[in-house]
Amino acid sequence: MPDKISVLLVDDHHLVRRGFRRILEDDPDIVAVAEAGDGNEATLSDKVHFLGRDFVNTSLYNYSLAVAFLIVAIISPLLSSIADFRGNKKKFMNFFLTMGSLACAGMYFFDKTTLGLGVLCMILGCVGFWASLVYYNSFLPEIAAPEDRDRVSNKIKAVSRFAKWQADR
Repeated sequence: MPDKISVLLVDDHHLVRRGFRRILEDDPDIVAVAEAGDGNEATLSDKVHFLGRDFVNTSLYNYSLAVAFLIVAIISPLLSSIADFRGNKKKFMNFFLTMGSLACAGMYFFDKTTLGLGVLCMILGCVGFWASLVYYNSFLPEIAAPEDRDRVSNKIKAVSRFAKWQADR
């Protein structure tokens, strides 16, 4: 017999939580283990142990993002000077895009036993993405005249937002 599925009921309306609990009670394979009024209340008890410390899972995520953005803030001046003075912007952009993509692919191996891998992959993914944007933005002066840069930039943003909207559908 397979293990029962554990469910945490989270909704700001008590009656909705009670209704779902009653529905779930009819299924012998599902057990509602707890209820919470909102997402913050639901995750306060979710602690993870990482680098010798206990963290609330959401705060570990925020600390990891802070580390990633600190790294990007430190290396961005160097990256932007390379983008301005070297002729190999495309190679650097490809490197950082590949680094971010491989880090995202590495998240496939993340589970509750490989927390360090998950944090490292998230940091590398963020650094790869944001660092590649330095080079992405440096291509605009090469593909548009100064008087056309706003128009071209806005068209690029519109197309990318449309593509994201299509992907999210």
